[in-house]
Amino acid sequence: MSHKKNRYLFLVIAASLSLSACSDSIFKERVSENETKNLKIEKDESEKSNDDSPPAEIHISDEQKEVITDSETITSAEDAVKNSELSLRQELEIIEVPEKDAYTDVNEFSQYVNGLFFLYHSKQIDAETFYNKINPHFSKEFTEYLPKDKEEQIQVFNVLQKTFIKQLKSPIKEYQITNVEIGKRIEEASVYRKYIQANGELIYYESVFIKQDGKWLILDDSPAPPYVISSDIESKFEKKKGD
Repeated sequence: MSHKKNRYLFLVIAASLSLSACSDSIFKERVSENETKNLKIEKDESEKSNDDSPPAEIHISDEQKEVITDSETITSAEDAVKNSELSLRQELEIIEVPEKDAYTDVNEFSQYVNGLFFLYHSKQIDAETFYNKINPHFSKEFTEYLPKDKEEQIQVFNVLQKTFIKQLKSPIKEYQITNVEIGKRIEEASVYRKYIQANGELIYYESVFIKQDGKWLILDDSPAPPYVISSDIESKFEKKKGD
């Protein structure tokens, strides 16, 4: 396949990702499937143990279905999160950080990068401005999916921004990010970003970072299923203890 076709393919794939990010219905469907599987497993285990007691329920949010069951303790709730394939995270205060040539602190890097993506996806900055600011922070692996020519790279992000904005049901008003989670390999980390639209609908993304030559860079940024806020679980747990 020629380089030109590869570039067209990248545009199609990237645009598709942006379109899928505009609705969490796909992810809700996936969550529902996980919930069904979990309930079936619990039913089978219950029949084996002859235990007729119903599992306790945890309500995460209005946007997320009841995907966590059997939560007598926070530990068991965390296990349920793993079974449902949803990540347990804490949401952080948005902090404005200074623009730097490179970032060695992953938390500072996360605040800066996610802030840029928010400005880009809410069209507060144009594609070229976004590209010029974020390009120095792309990893080698990320740039492999981009065209070689700078102007063509800018055009890619221009097309993606227009496609994303066009498909929004309502403007993006604000955003939230989660704590950074360091991977098993200490040079990799991930963070979730949540967009809140004017109509209340939510859009989720996950950023994956990698540490190369002593600085943090973007490995991937793509649509993601909803995450579970740890404070929701803790609040429910504390309420149960007080009953």
